[in-house]
Amino acid sequence: MQAIFHDARPGDGDLEGLAGVTGQAKIGGAEVCVPAVDLVRGKTATSSADESSSFTAANVVDGNASTRWSSGQWMCNIQVGWLVIDLGAVYDIDRLRLDWEAAFGVDYQIQVSDDGFDWMTARDVVGAATGGVVEHANLNARGRYVRIYLTKSRITPTNDYSQYSVNAQVA
Repeated sequence: MQAIFHDARPGDGDLEGLAGVTGQAKIGGAEVCVPAVDLVRGKTATSSADESSSFTAANVVDGNASTRWSSGQWMCNIQVGWLVIDLGAVYDIDRLRLDWEAAFGVDYQIQVSDDGFDWMTARDVVGAATGGVVEHANLNARGRYVRIYLTKSRITPTNDYSQYSVNAQVA
């Protein structure tokens, strides 16, 4: 039995051209397309710093592939940065997709929290060699808030971080 999963958002009506990950279910011998809802689309995103009003944290959840967040770390003279997304409710999070610009995180943690204060690390990334779209599957995480806690950037010595989008999906 197999199902095809595709990134979608609540209210999507156009399901043409779906492609995705093979899963489990069939109905009457036909594969079933089950849209995987993006938990972060349209939610509230905040960050440690924004380079300018054109590069705010809200850009990673706006669904627009041409906008991005830039931390502006080079203006802050600090290496650590963070991006937090409030999902609005507690979810079991299985997958997180990060779409990095050239200033990607080399060392970072994917963390979750129920209250936005106490954080649990779901994935610790050390020495990432490439940016672009990076998939983190099997997170087995639960929380209302998702934080990307950034400690080292590919861009040195300025240590800027920049992402086009973040997508999260339930287990």
